[in-house]
Amino acid sequence: MSRDMGRADAPLKPAADAVMVDTSELSIDEAVAQAAALVAARLG
Repeated sequence: MSRDMGRADAPLKPAADAVMVDTSELSIDEAVAQAAALVAARLG
């Protein structure tokens, strides 16, 4: 991944308005619920 993030052409990086969701301590259902809530909040 560091190779992709550091390349000169089209480096892999999050969009300026991206929201990072740490799912390392969440169940699948919790992660989906959190992502859905973030999308719903953005859409209004």
